[in-house]
Amino acid sequence: MQKLLCLEADRHAIRITVNSFGTELSKCDRQSLFADFGNLHPEGQSRLMQCESFDEVRNILSTYPDLQKLTSATSFHEIDKGMRRLELEYCQQTFEVQFNFAIFYAFTKFQENELSNLLWLCECIAQQQKANLDEGMVHVGP
Repeated sequence: MQKLLCLEADRHAIRITVNSFGTELSKCDRQSLFADFGNLHPEGQSRLMQCESFDEVRNILSTYPDLQKLTSATSFHEIDKGMRRLELEYCQQTFEVQFNFAIFYAFTKFQENELSNLLWLCECIAQQQKANLDEGMVHVGP
């Protein structure tokens, strides 16, 4: 459960950083929105606070072993999709541990992912963009 919560805190820190580029949000305000835990806490979050571009965010992520897979991304959408995939891998691992309430959390995350994938499929079909079906979906499993 700790890995899942740390990943969620890291995802929010990255989202806050990327979405605050070009806004009035100051660096101090940005830091106050970060969680007090996670793999990026405290050093990575202080480095994220100083970021001014997407490339700087990727460079910070490259220093963390769990998040190194995400550094090949060229957009925030790809990083977010990679973090969702990583989250679902962690959720799969919770089913291997007995007597743990993380299973309920993981189950709801799987349901959220399923609904997100269905929504993406419906939007692609409604907009007649069937060639883009795989772009927004996150697959789990072998």
